[in-house]
Amino acid sequence: MELTFDKIYSDLGTMYLPGFVAFSISFASVGLKQIKQKGYDGIIYLIIALFFMAAHAYFLIEQPFRIFPGSVLDGINFIKWIELVLAPPVILVFLLSGLYAFVKSAFKEGLVKIFFGLTLFCFLYMLGSAWPLSVKAALTVFWLILLFVVEIKGTPERD
Repeated sequence: MELTFDKIYSDLGTMYLPGFVAFSISFASVGLKQIKQKGYDGIIYLIIALFFMAAHAYFLIEQPFRIFPGSVLDGINFIKWIELVLAPPVILVFLLSGLYAFVKSAFKEGLVKIFFGLTLFCFLYMLGSAWPLSVKAALTVFWLILLFVVEIKGTPERD
């Protein structure tokens, strides 16, 4: 079997498309947190997040011209995009920000984020592997909203 550049490029699409989304989510959450704390440098983070989403949109629009038949991204629609491209970055951002909170010694915040990341992982890929795509997409969107709520508000501290 001959490995052409188009096949390599389309196979990598399943890796760099979620990567752009993960960078965009993480920069957007940091930017919104900075703006909430009256740090107007959060606007720069939001602009960087928009850049990564624009790069993601460009490569997603350009991707069908390079997809080989039978690829995961063949015939992608919005619901399938949420399940294939948006869900892994949401899980990854939850887990990595939770680990970072542990390193910062914010154990409660880290535990909450890791819990939510592992819960979404279990719902999508273990418990709900046979669930319809619309249910998986709804869970992913709910968890994405939850990510921004947890990231912006944080966890309450006890007195």
